[in-house]
Amino acid sequence: MEGMLNTEQLKMFINSMPGWVLLLDHEAECFLFNQAFADNLFSFPSSGKLGATSRDTSVPFWFQHLQTTFENGRPVDINQIIREVLHLGVAQQHRVQLELQEGPQWATLQVTLLPASNSTDTVYCVQFQFEASNVADLSRQNHQLEQELGLLKRLQVLLAHNDSLEGVFSTVVNATFEIMDHALVYVVFEEAGQLRLGPSRGGKPDPAVLSLPNTAVRRALSTHEILHLENTMNAPAGLHLPADLVSLLAVPFGRSRQTHGVLMVESRDLPLNRRNLQALQMVVSHLNVALDTVALHHRVNDDLRRLTALYGVSQAIHQHRSRQGLLEDIAQRVQEALLVRWSLIFTLTKDGQGVANAAGAARSAPNLSLALDFQELQAGLSGWVMRERKPALSLKNVPDDRESPLVQERRRQQQIGSVIVAPLLDPETPRVLGTLTVLNGLQDPDFTDADVQLVMSVAHQVAVSLSQRELLDRLLHLGR
Repeated sequence: MEGMLNTEQLKMFINSMPGWVLLLDHEAECFLFNQAFADNLFSFPSSGKLGATSRDTSVPFWFQHLQTTFENGRPVDINQIIREVLHLGVAQQHRVQLELQEGPQWATLQVTLLPASNSTDTVYCVQFQFEASNVADLSRQNHQLEQELGLLKRLQVLLAHNDSLEGVFSTVVNATFEIMDHALVYVVFEEAGQLRLGPSRGGKPDPAVLSLPNTAVRRALSTHEILHLENTMNAPAGLHLPADLVSLLAVPFGRSRQTHGVLMVESRDLPLNRRNLQALQMVVSHLNVALDTVALHHRVNDDLRRLTALYGVSQAIHQHRSRQGLLEDIAQRVQEALLVRWSLIFTLTKDGQGVANAAGAARSAPNLSLALDFQELQAGLSGWVMRERKPALSLKNVPDDRESPLVQERRRQQQIGSVIVAPLLDPETPRVLGTLTVLNGLQDPDFTDADVQLVMSVAHQVAVSLSQRELLDRLLHLGR
């Protein structure tokens, strides 16, 4: 073969041929291909996004990236064709369909044995000559592409005006459903270590996707990879899927390159093809940007709330002559700045064995009773916080063994949901000055660890203000 054509001559030869041309050695491995094939490598489906777990070593690696079928739907066995060409010494030609990113394409596959002096120099020429698309197909594809691009532009604008997770998820689900309106579209996301169902269109998702161990959702979350099953009959072994499901797409999403959920598309009618996958990947790229924006917006809001509360607490000491007036003002400022349902402050006597002062504030809710003695404080979260000298977070509708049964019952009766209690620690001595408590109703969301940090920073400022108030009271007493 080397005596006939050198490598440069071979390149010129195959680049002059129409379609995709590959030259294979006697082991069916590609050692040279034309420019047309090189220019279209990006069009090949990625095996890592098909849910495949291993590579079939009996098929040449280059061919595994080409999903190729005969007219009857049977997969093309390139090794079998090469063996037949070698055995019969006659070129073979077949009409095949290739699955590419832009959709299925029909082509004529021709395998020819090139002349060689011995078996180790055997070279096969594999050529794909694509059929021209008809005008109707091109028009339909262009219309679909224009529709998808227009939708993605609108999606980008809509996401820019959403500052909540629910709003972002709803926008993404609605946009995806416009592209794939024959399918069920929904979001599954992680919150506080638990999987939760988000918005959906096209039906209701099966809640079992959250509890069963080997669902498509959990596979995508654990591998951080796209799962695309154009035909669920080819699903990986052990994967739990609904019996009537025809096709599936599971695309993980997240902020700051960490997976936080999965955008799911399930079809019980038409197959979800590579074009659908490509569109969904673009939607998720916009979703990831929106999630980072929402997280930044929340951080900025939290910082603003914290600074507002800290400034208000620091200013309160200069506006009140009485200790009780100071506490009432602080409770009101904390409630308004942190946007909680209730805020309470209890301070202790100097010996730490009694309640010295109590103050509270409420937003669109009845005031909570402040007539609690020291034993009642000790029976609840405040007692645990004062003993442990660290904050406590308690979620709604979850019994907390740090509270006595009586306190838990009172909490249920007053419709109290999530609670944070932070200790007021004297900055100069080991003494506990009291507690700062913020509470939400059962209809309000649970507090988070980030909220705990926010309340702790405010509690520190409250303790400083109380310490300064005591010092000011002593100075005033000495001046009389």
